[in-house]
Amino acid sequence: MTDRTMHVGPLLHLGTTRGFERLPQRLLAVLAGEAEEIMVPRGESLLSPREPAQAVYAVVDGLVDVVERGRRAVVGPGEAVGLLEVLAREAAGGGAVAEVDTIALRLDGDILREAQERHFGILSGFLEEVGARLAESPEATLAAARGGVDQEPLGPGLDRVLRLLALHRSPAFPSASMDALAELADRLREVRLAPGERLWTVGEPATHLQLICSGSVRFVGPGRSDASLIGPGGVPGMPATLAGARHTFEAVAATDTTALELGHEAFLDVLEDHFDMASGVLARLAGVLLAPVAG
Repeated sequence: MTDRTMHVGPLLHLGTTRGFERLPQRLLAVLAGEAEEIMVPRGESLLSPREPAQAVYAVVDGLVDVVERGRRAVVGPGEAVGLLEVLAREAAGGGAVAEVDTIALRLDGDILREAQERHFGILSGFLEEVGARLAESPEATLAAARGGVDQEPLGPGLDRVLRLLALHRSPAFPSASMDALAELADRLREVRLAPGERLWTVGEPATHLQLICSGSVRFVGPGRSDASLIGPGGVPGMPATLAGARHTFEAVAATDTTALELGHEAFLDVLEDHFDMASGVLARLAGVLLAPVAG
């Protein structure tokens, strides 16, 4: 590594680090003020596969050997090591070791969580980032959209109590807060789909997600088949909607289907008012990205 001053501009470096580019300048400044510049000697561990991640490291100069999802990669400046692990709040089975003497900005995980609670824009920026990464992978998109196992169908004709039940049993909305679920329930709109009816088409902006209550939905496109059905408790459209992206494949009803539709802005409004639900949604989706690749 070439000689260079140990002083760096945390704001500049965070703004060009993957995972942080979606944050506005004022929120980057909040995180930059909490970041600590460190030197990580060659061979030192930044992440352990046996322990939850304690911090995020934005690489400024140097190289880090990362093992994640059963794959190995060497990353350099502009990459954030440990971001998904901190957001997921669990040991993910991966690890990271400095390949050479490395300069990084260290952002403590607890401080990052507190910053998300104080500034919803930070949390929503990470939701957008995680949603975009999920949308890049057909396998991860399907995993994020799947519901629970062997759930009984609900509907049609869902009153508020049944809408609450549908939300409570879906893994997509991990929250112990009944207030949060009740507020979400009031934002839902029931829709009924006939077999073969499209939920969306390729290129259509992702503006809402569906919570499947009865029936099933099939993704249509390269690499997808009838085996990739999303049944009750599933949430087709969630990753792309959180990312504010356009759909890259179609979704159609495989059977007579009852779903509860939730718009992007309405979802974010509820998450902003209920941090525990928001952080739980973020943790779950980050965990999906960290799950080992099948096969």
